[in-house]
Amino acid sequence: MEAIGVLMTSTFSSFLEEELDKRFKLFRFWESQNKKEFLKEHSNSIRAR
Repeated sequence: MEAIGVLMTSTFSSFLEEELDKRFKLFRFWESQNKKEFLKEHSNSIRAR
């Protein structure tokens, strides 16, 4: 089963981010240089924010 995609709009504590990363596919929005392209590419995979 494919992991649920979660849009992260900013950084979290390293512990929390590690725990979330074990359970979900994290999309780190702040790391993207081109926000519009990022959303276009990943919007179908994101189920939570």
